[in-house]
Amino acid sequence: MLFLNRTRELAALAELAKGGGLAVVWGRRRIGKTRLLLEWCQRARGVYTVADQAGAAAQRAYFARALAEVLPGFADVTYPDWERLLTRLAADAAARRYRGPIVLDELPYLVASAPELPSVLQRWVDHDAGRAGLQVALAGSS
Repeated sequence: MLFLNRTRELAALAELAKGGGLAVVWGRRRIGKTRLLLEWCQRARGVYTVADQAGAAAQRAYFARALAEVLPGFADVTYPDWERLLTRLAADAAARRYRGPIVLDELPYLVASAPELPSVLQRWVDHDAGRAGLQVALAGSS
């Protein structure tokens, strides 16, 4: 499939790669958010995951399997909560000098199954992910 006319958006996401940080991609459905993020991940050897309506434990396991593609062994552990998963993600990424991008799409589904997630993510992005220089994108529909 051809990818057209998202030069500015891809450039903005690429800018994030220079120093790590957080991007939030939000908007109404069917405008190409997912396609943009998939393209970015493909170009930058990123990890893309999309949430669904499963429970929190299933969501963490799915995310861990996706991360294992770039961080071998990551899915060999069962993570009891998001904080432990994200802490290990930052530590493993720093040790392997992996900077991302890491994309969590359909964030509202994750929050529905884990209401604490926004505050956990905020703390993680501000501290652990920032120190590791990770590029993180959160996406969802309005």
